[in-house]
Amino acid sequence: MDNIENLLSKNKLELDELEVPEALENKLRTALDGKNKKIRISRSFKIKAAAIFICLILIGYNFNTLGFYTEKLTGYDKLMDANLKKLNELGKGQTIGKSFTFKNGLTFTLDGIMLDDNKFLAFYTLRNHKGDIENASIDPALIDLKGKFKDYTSDSSYGNINDTRTEIKYISTFEPPYRFDKDLVLNVVSKKNNQSEAGRISFTLDKNKAMGHSTKKFLHKNIKTDGTNLRFEYICASPSTTLIKGKVENIMELAMDRIRGIKFSPSSLDIKLIADGKVIETQQAELASNIDGVTFKYNFDPLPNNFKKLQIQFSALTSEHIINKNFKLKKDVENENINIEGKNIEIRKIYEANGNTYVTLASESDVILTKVNMLMDGKIVELNKTTSENTNKNSNINTRTLEFIGTGNNLELNVQRMLYRKNYNEVVDIISN
Repeated sequence: MDNIENLLSKNKLELDELEVPEALENKLRTALDGKNKKIRISRSFKIKAAAIFICLILIGYNFNTLGFYTEKLTGYDKLMDANLKKLNELGKGQTIGKSFTFKNGLTFTLDGIMLDDNKFLAFYTLRNHKGDIENASIDPALIDLKGKFKDYTSDSSYGNINDTRTEIKYISTFEPPYRFDKDLVLNVVSKKNNQSEAGRISFTLDKNKAMGHSTKKFLHKNIKTDGTNLRFEYICASPSTTLIKGKVENIMELAMDRIRGIKFSPSSLDIKLIADGKVIETQQAELASNIDGVTFKYNFDPLPNNFKKLQIQFSALTSEHIINKNFKLKKDVENENINIEGKNIEIRKIYEANGNTYVTLASESDVILTKVNMLMDGKIVELNKTTSENTNKNSNINTRTLEFIGTGNNLELNVQRMLYRKNYNEVVDIISN
């Protein structure tokens, strides 16, 4: 195990409880235990003098430490999970307290922020003393941060309305700003009655008030199964989240697959992070196709303290495959099965009504015909619409009816593309003591 891996194994992302430094504790004890040397001072004056003296020692010893003890975000308990509440109690944030009031009477207040290597959190309040805050003219998804080097859009937002319906508190998540992006502007737009107004709040990041230590490691772990090459490239464990990044394929591999006729497009991954046999809850997942190929980014809850073993489990991959195959249909046959890419699709019924042709299908819920046509007497007819049937919630079978305009004697189902899930359940060890 290399040095970085040892660091990750030892630290385990401990959210260190803030303690008064030993030197400071000794100073306080000395100050409080000091004896009165023959000077008669009233009890009230002694208390005031001691309080002032303690504050001077605290400020002189470490001003930022005092800030940590005093700065906490209030009013967000209903929005914070257990981890964020703990960070807030430890003062792991920066209060801002700046507001902007729009002409329509809506007030936007940036209460504070939290920052680490994986995540930037903005805590803000929308107020309208006239009420009707539920129809607030601000879309949290459109709020963005502007820095010197880059603009940052919100990844997600969630809020809670108060009992009097006059304010909503929100937490919005952004990617962490670049290291040298300290002076930021939060941009927000209010739209009402076809009129819009832009508001902006500027602030400077105080990195001394970031959430705390992060541990990073390049993984270089591969899982190769049935032509799928999954690469886990990077892990960053911070107080707010555990981030894992990787690739399914790079751009060259995608191109080679097209040449070889292997054509599929991943739509979702089922990846689990496991510490000592316990699954860490997923916060957010992202799968994207770009110039780098097919990349993924998963955010999990922070790692627990003192774990011994850390693993990543690749459970399943859901992807769209190009099929381009025809399947002959018989009008008088019911409950006939066709097999596509190893997946069974049951043709339950074929019938005509109101001059149109209908095909009722049943398959596992993760099997979807994403592009399908009908050949009627050799003529291609596009799918008009799909109607889902009422199914048992406990059933894994999805039933739907496809509608095609027109009728014909010779019918063929033309399946061009199909989405389905394939299970793998492969595990790679990240830390194993």
